[in-house]
Amino acid sequence: MLAELLIERQETYFSNLTNDVDIDKKLRVYKECLKKLAIASTHTPELYRNPLKTRLTNERWCLGFQLNNDNKKSTPRIVKPTEIYLDDYHQCVFTHHPICSPNDPELTKLYEQFGAQWLSNCAKRDLKHTGKPKTTDESKNLYELIRSRLHFLFVNNRLEPLASRHEEHFQSLCTNLSVYEVKNIKCQLTFQNSTKTLDEQFGSSCALEQTENEVVLYFRNDKTASQLDYTDIASELARFVFKSPPETVIYTISDRLSSSLNSLRRRGVPVDDLLDSMSQIVAPTQTYIPLWKKILLAPFALISIFHKRTNLQSSNSVKIDDASPMPSPKNQLLASNPASVIRFPEDFNEFDVNNINQMRLIVQSSKAYSNLTFTAANMTRLENVDISIALFLEQNITKTSKTIDQAKQLAWVLTGLADNVFQLNTHSLHLFCDEVGPRIAFNTNDALFFNLRYFDQIFADRLQPYLQKPNKQNPIISTIVNFYFMVICHELAHNMYPNHDLSFTQCLQQLAVGFMVQKETFLRDFSFQNYQTKYDEQSF
Repeated sequence: MLAELLIERQETYFSNLTNDVDIDKKLRVYKECLKKLAIASTHTPELYRNPLKTRLTNERWCLGFQLNNDNKKSTPRIVKPTEIYLDDYHQCVFTHHPICSPNDPELTKLYEQFGAQWLSNCAKRDLKHTGKPKTTDESKNLYELIRSRLHFLFVNNRLEPLASRHEEHFQSLCTNLSVYEVKNIKCQLTFQNSTKTLDEQFGSSCALEQTENEVVLYFRNDKTASQLDYTDIASELARFVFKSPPETVIYTISDRLSSSLNSLRRRGVPVDDLLDSMSQIVAPTQTYIPLWKKILLAPFALISIFHKRTNLQSSNSVKIDDASPMPSPKNQLLASNPASVIRFPEDFNEFDVNNINQMRLIVQSSKAYSNLTFTAANMTRLENVDISIALFLEQNITKTSKTIDQAKQLAWVLTGLADNVFQLNTHSLHLFCDEVGPRIAFNTNDALFFNLRYFDQIFADRLQPYLQKPNKQNPIISTIVNFYFMVICHELAHNMYPNHDLSFTQCLQQLAVGFMVQKETFLRDFSFQNYQTKYDEQSF
């Protein structure tokens, strides 16, 4: 049986390797055997009967990879299922270097059945404020904002709780909340009894702490940022109010803190019924950006991220970063803290833009979004449509033949780049179409989403003359391919770094430079010659 062969012969199979080519070939063959075993596990009950089940649980046969100390190369390992981790927390991968499963859904499910654990369930993040708490104008405004919106932060549009709620905690938040500004928030990550202090760019900008008589939200007011990090705030509130909040809850809370009341009303949030009439509402300032400027600034200013950092024992966070200015890369070692500090490189030459293993790890960490709905954004996946990648529509948008046709056009570009440039699994690509909003693309839990409405408004009309005569040269093709090449690079960089900080910029640089030659080769041969457009404005 294949399972027994893997257990008994893996050590011999990987012995006497002389070069990287031999290693890569054998790894590919071994991984294919594991995938066959994963498929068989769904209909082979013998795998779950002793003595084979005991052997699969306690002996070495799982292929995993472990980052080296320089975070540039990974080493293959064959270990027991209990010694391998399923990667849903990249920060821990880079700080603690656990042995992780390949990014393959079939292998993930197989390993989990025999004892592998999700990384986020084995890590613990602790947040503590440092410095003397102060009451400032910013802390007063944040307090008023949270207090005035408390009654619709944690419910859906039907006034049902977003998740299982700690009623005592919720009432305590309503009656005993205080908000203070502090110098810093210290973030420590513990994994396998090893604790490391994260640099502030990788930690959190706030921490919620409960005392006997008070619930206190401490926040670091980053003077270099244009606004507060509402996602960090939402993460702390959700962790306190809900027992096990799903990742979409944090996005919902953050959106209801950061959006204007009119925007919430348009999306059906019953704000008028739930607002505290005594409160003075402080909403974030909305800045108008002309359309031409949006196009120019898109790769950094309008491409958003819904990034699941972790589902930790102490926190569950989803990162939404709308182009905060880059924080200072300077770090200060806390002398009183014995735990090591993760630092930025002091020399830009330390960052290798040609690191193939690093780029492969970034690309392979992309995943498919498996749910049929995106509840927080009120979007549902279209079924039974002939599009090569998934398409999600906001509730009030009507599906037309023109919508489907343009979705095929954008999917044609994205899948072409994924297959020929990045070697990216196309299942990790998704389209969405919203009614309003500034997002060109976003990343949620390593699934990449691209806005069809943006493609429609910016590129679709300019593309039509070419589609009618696809053999005729037209600069719009180069514009579209280059634009979405950079958008994909941007979203892939968010697989590793949720914030638009120095590490993110370096990662984006690495991806753009590393895949530039492949992109140019792809662009020379790319066309819509076999693509036929069909327009029918009638609704389906």
